[in-house]
Amino acid sequence: MESTWKRLGRYICFLVLFLGFIYLGLKFQMTLRENESLSYRHLAALESFFPIIIGVVLAMPNVIKSLTKKGHWKVDWIKLIVIGLPFLYLSIVPIMYIIGVLKIDLPFSAYAMGSYIGGDLLLTFVTINGIVAGYMLCTSFYKRNSKGF
Repeated sequence: MESTWKRLGRYICFLVLFLGFIYLGLKFQMTLRENESLSYRHLAALESFFPIIIGVVLAMPNVIKSLTKKGHWKVDWIKLIVIGLPFLYLSIVPIMYIIGVLKIDLPFSAYAMGSYIGGDLLLTFVTINGIVAGYMLCTSFYKRNSKGF
């Protein structure tokens, strides 16, 4: 059994690394915003993919725990399809419209673009969807012992 102090230390290390990652990401975003104001080129990919990366980083303790287990890799298809893919879709579709990749209307694209929740909330909407998508995509893969759970 693992000691409480070891667990506490790991969580504190994870917290420091996670907050450092957020800080560096926001500094990078500010640099991109400054360059964007000079060049008038909107860098929408960061707005879409940075929240997904945050979700992946939040899932890292689970991923590391799975990596240390013995067993075979499994996929929780229900979790991946029912939760992960819709959130990934809702986080990427608005950015694909903004950068011009999509020219056709896709299902729920008006909802994903924020027309039902207000255009000002679109960035928050994309951020929340991206974090959930990144977390769900990573935690859908796990190891299971061949003898059972």
